[in-house]
Amino acid sequence: MALISSRVSQLVQTKDDHLFLQEMDEVINQLDLTISRLVVPRLLVAEPELKAFIDQELFRLEYWWFDRFVGNQTLYFRLKKVRRRPLQHDEKRLLNKLFSCFDFVHDVDSPEEFSQIMNLSRTLEALENQFERNIEEAEGSLNFSADELDGLPQEFLKKLPKNGKRYEIRSDIWWQYATVMRRARSARTRKLVETSRQSLAQTSNSILVDTISQLRFRLAKALGYSSWADHQLGTLILPTENKLQQFLSLLLQENKSHFKKEKVLLSAEKARQNKTKTAALKSYDVSYYMDQYIRNEIGLDQERLHAYLPYPHVLRVIFDQIKTTFGVEFKKASPPISWGSHLQFFELRDVKSGKKLGGLFIDPYPRRNKDSWFFSYTIANRKDYLDGSSQLPLNVIALNLTPPGPGKPSLLDLEEVRTIAHELGHSLHALTSTVGFSLLAGYNSGEDLVETPSTFMESWLNEASFVKKLGKHYKTGNSFSDRTVQKILQANHFGEAHQLQDRLINSLLDLKLHGSEVIPSADQLERQLRSKYGYKIQLGASPVSSFSYLVGGYSSLYWIYILGSVLGNEFQSSFEGSVFDARSGLRYRNQILSQGGRFQTPELLKNYFGQRIDICKRALEQLR
Repeated sequence: MALISSRVSQLVQTKDDHLFLQEMDEVINQLDLTISRLVVPRLLVAEPELKAFIDQELFRLEYWWFDRFVGNQTLYFRLKKVRRRPLQHDEKRLLNKLFSCFDFVHDVDSPEEFSQIMNLSRTLEALENQFERNIEEAEGSLNFSADELDGLPQEFLKKLPKNGKRYEIRSDIWWQYATVMRRARSARTRKLVETSRQSLAQTSNSILVDTISQLRFRLAKALGYSSWADHQLGTLILPTENKLQQFLSLLLQENKSHFKKEKVLLSAEKARQNKTKTAALKSYDVSYYMDQYIRNEIGLDQERLHAYLPYPHVLRVIFDQIKTTFGVEFKKASPPISWGSHLQFFELRDVKSGKKLGGLFIDPYPRRNKDSWFFSYTIANRKDYLDGSSQLPLNVIALNLTPPGPGKPSLLDLEEVRTIAHELGHSLHALTSTVGFSLLAGYNSGEDLVETPSTFMESWLNEASFVKKLGKHYKTGNSFSDRTVQKILQANHFGEAHQLQDRLINSLLDLKLHGSEVIPSADQLERQLRSKYGYKIQLGASPVSSFSYLVGGYSSLYWIYILGSVLGNEFQSSFEGSVFDARSGLRYRNQILSQGGRFQTPELLKNYFGQRIDICKRALEQLR
């Protein structure tokens, strides 16, 4: 930090405006690299004691950021001088990005207001980090007999630890939770596991989430906004709380009949299996009876697909399609650093020129002390220097796939394949960047675009030719039959209304927690929303306590997953003939993926489509 602090001290002496912006970007780049050196081990390998030390260091860096950098009034006044100078397009965008950081604390009328905003920001940052740590450290351990786990595959049970004759299920480990919810015949077992997962971090976070939303409201007011949502949305495609509320309300209304239709089918499946005339569907029934409906009505046993989806083959197929469609190739290489026995590293190169574009780590399987979720994280952004050299982007994908078994590779389900495609979409966004400023590179795009490249990649699983390539039995080498492929495509679409409904509820929860209206507690609010639009939350559960999207930059922004789906469909439609068309793929790569934060999303979309996109209209058309 001493070196970075020294560079900040020299910054104000830089007379050339262009060089000053370059140096500002470099200071932030060096800070990001320092943070990455702490965050990556913290998320992937650190023991609890080391995590505690890293947390202290990260807090120290956050304090430096607020106190010595964005709180530095001399730097702020220097930026205001640069604003009056003629600048190139990317320099203007960089300047706007910098002002979005500095205005946060400097656009005030008095020293007292400045002090208030700084204190609120620091407190909020500390509480957000605590909220996230509480989720990371939460464990949900339950023990069940073999009878209570009836319906679960033997291969799954073999991977579980045992306490005597009872199996341990960890509700905080995704592959275990998802399998139980989809396959366990016992409603009681599913209910216990769901309640356990929805209670993670409840003791520590149920009050904290309300405190955080209240602090955000106070900070937004101090900054001159009516709500935290309006503060977050200002430059996005839906720029106000009211416009976002209208968007969500329209989609809720349009999806109502689709959601009800799926619910009726699931209830009928439950009634048929329970041999009753009717059956009320509970939240813990949904995944199980979706799987049963797909098995009995569509004729697809999804469990049998696993043997056809070995992880090494699936990854190779996705990589091959990326090469064909986007003209970039992942090549296995020696990692610059290493952790974990299964870690993979690839260089990304342009197929035509052979030029190296960046590097990708993939950490595929769960292990002790590794974060239990799935994510893509940028270790280093692209950065061009005045001497003509460049810092190439470096990205890591952390997965928690079904682990390999004795003599078997990791055998995936379709949801895990979809997740790999999703995260690779994020990585391509980061690694194909052509922007020279690190603060604009990769997915430093508008927040409303961040989930579009990932959602676009998911759409490949709805294409018969791609699904056909994915299937290769790990023993025989046989592929999916054409009939199986068609059943997979049909199954992919069943449950879409439920997925959208869940995202709409979460988006509405996120918006109301950060809106201008007075609300009850976060827990009460979520119970109201889920009772009205979805399924009642079980007694003792509090899903919002482990809703990690409330922190980490996604507050008021969960709706971008819905937007990502809408825009992803628009981009698919723009491809000529096929979503795999190489000419269209290269255009998408050059005009969308590589652009980073060079343009705000509405302008980026206009440049690509030749006209402004009416998001509400397009979303409703796609639903109909």
